[in-house]
Amino acid sequence: MKKVPSINASSFFHFTRKISSLKLILKNGVRFSYAFERYSDSLISNFCNTKCSYQDLGVAIPMICFCDTPLTRAYQHMDKYGDYMIGFNKDYLISCYGNALNPVFYIQSLNVEDAIEEISSIYAETCKEYDCLTKITPYDESTQMRITSLGLRKYNLRLLVGLRKPMSFYDEREWRIIYDDNKGQVNEWKWGLPEAEYEKIKKDINNELSEDFDSYITVFKDNICDAISHIVVKKESQIPKIVDYIMESKKLFGYEYKRESDIDEIKKVKMNLVSKITSVKRIISDY
Repeated sequence: MKKVPSINASSFFHFTRKISSLKLILKNGVRFSYAFERYSDSLISNFCNTKCSYQDLGVAIPMICFCDTPLTRAYQHMDKYGDYMIGFNKDYLISCYGNALNPVFYIQSLNVEDAIEEISSIYAETCKEYDCLTKITPYDESTQMRITSLGLRKYNLRLLVGLRKPMSFYDEREWRIIYDDNKGQVNEWKWGLPEAEYEKIKKDINNELSEDFDSYITVFKDNICDAISHIVVKKESQIPKIVDYIMESKKLFGYEYKRESDIDEIKKVKMNLVSKITSVKRIISDY
């Protein structure tokens, strides 16, 4: 009996547009970057505790996006997000980032949209109680437990809102790893931005993320062979360039290897990575 192809790949694919970006991933790991999500004025007001005075407001959220569509069905992703890909073993990525990694929540129903609005009201109420309690010093044990509980609720509600996406994107089968909203830190969410303003600051805030080691999914050499399932370039002619880049690199997926004792082991790792390189053209021809 012929096996029915699965609608899910056993890998998570991260797309990029340039071979230079693919090389940076091979060197440093996959980086969090800001993505703009548009929300209603009332939701924005509840989450950032301010009255909105602009239209088309949203929030810039630091995230890493993947899809688990099989490569043979990924052409529309390539058109939109680029012809270069890194594939991660799904089980590996879930084992490492399972608390932060989740498929997005595609919304079609207006009732569910209303429920998300209600969540924003709960968030605003939670923040008021949290702020009141943290002004009481010293804390007794029950107050500290309540503050901790409210802080966790705030995180969970932000995560749920950050995973929301319109139904029109359903075919993308998107998964996200989302940073928490850490106020005053390089990875804080940018609430209440007009999209035009986001476009002006996007390059700068992503450059800030690129300077922070914690803004990358990194993979130590002992795990690379299990973690990485595919390296995909646009053209067949680019494969030798990526092979050379990997074999000559002293840094892979965020870790630099200088010790003599690493040389033989890292060479085996590099050869394994090289075996996972393919091209879009080859995928189209062979699958």
